[in-house]
Amino acid sequence: LHDLNLTDYLADLLDAGICSFKIEGRLKDKAYVLNVVGHYRRELDQVLAAKELSKSSSGRSRLGFTPNVSKTFNRGYTSHFLRGRGESPGAIDTPKMTGEVVGQVVSVSQHSFRLDTAAALHPGDGLCFFDDTHTLCGVMVNAVQGPVITPNDITAIKKGMLIYRNHDHEFLKRLDKSRVERKIAVNLTLTDTPDGFHLTAVDEDGNTAQADLATAKVKADKPDKMLATINKQLRQMGDTEFVCTGLEVVWPEVCFLPLSVLNALRREVLANLSATRMRQRPVRQGSILRNDAPYPEKTLSYLGNVLNQQAVAFYRRHGVTKIEPAAESGLELTGRPVMRTKYCLKHQLGWCPRDQRPPALAEPLYLVDEAGHKYELHNDCAACEMEVLY
Repeated sequence: LHDLNLTDYLADLLDAGICSFKIEGRLKDKAYVLNVVGHYRRELDQVLAAKELSKSSSGRSRLGFTPNVSKTFNRGYTSHFLRGRGESPGAIDTPKMTGEVVGQVVSVSQHSFRLDTAAALHPGDGLCFFDDTHTLCGVMVNAVQGPVITPNDITAIKKGMLIYRNHDHEFLKRLDKSRVERKIAVNLTLTDTPDGFHLTAVDEDGNTAQADLATAKVKADKPDKMLATINKQLRQMGDTEFVCTGLEVVWPEVCFLPLSVLNALRREVLANLSATRMRQRPVRQGSILRNDAPYPEKTLSYLGNVLNQQAVAFYRRHGVTKIEPAAESGLELTGRPVMRTKYCLKHQLGWCPRDQRPPALAEPLYLVDEAGHKYELHNDCAACEMEVLY
């Protein structure tokens, strides 16, 4: 959703009752996960604030960088089916990442080329382009002087080529050095007692903790300096889960407190606050209400994905009388659909029958895998869907 108003779509999903988002990160590197999760966290926080809603978790993430989803692995973005069928969603030119468009080659010299771009390129950036055979090729930037780029290989670069950046060296370096933290906001209040001093901590969820110090009171010789020291020491929360967002000192007169005493008060109140949070942490308990409500169908094909006896018993209890085992059971599937999808190759390639002049095709069409196996395609044009047959 790179070029779309992501906040609008997230708002629609929240309005529909979605309360959890799963971001695919399997087989992705650290940079991808940091960047994409940080991007969604930032956008969701904006939507929640606009709707005056709160998230179920505590604290606020501090990224240390500005997310940009075009900078880490992607095969492009599409609004396909978010608001009806749009442009063709497939990235059929290459399975690799082309990245962001940075400009067009204006001229080429012996060792460098001039790029028509406003983007700031840096040594170490990775650039790519499609050559004369429409094969994706890549080079690394060795030097940059304004719009003049010196790559490690100039051979295939020609005037008029569109250049992409699929490795932003400076961005990825910032990403690697960033320290992502989630901190819980805490307000502190330091007061005096008949026997000494009292420190109260209240976190953003309303949890409260106290720490007391029994000690003689000594009037500070330099009140302003003492108050500055108190403010500095009590706000330093180090590697704890907390960050101080407010501090109030309520004394009839400013007293002297050694650094060791201030640090001990702070450590004690934060430890007590962590313990309070653990005790009051909401625990959700769920249970299954066993029932025999009728399933809407009496027959389940292999598409029901019933693979074990527990699943069979479940459907039997709900009135299903005929159950075919799942495809993973070794079921013979020749000629039967193994995928049904809104993604249609005819539409992708400009062969949709709804177009005014679709080409004449020798059907049925097939997908052929690397081992030479053929999978027949069946187009359900009324539903605007495609099936892949085994």
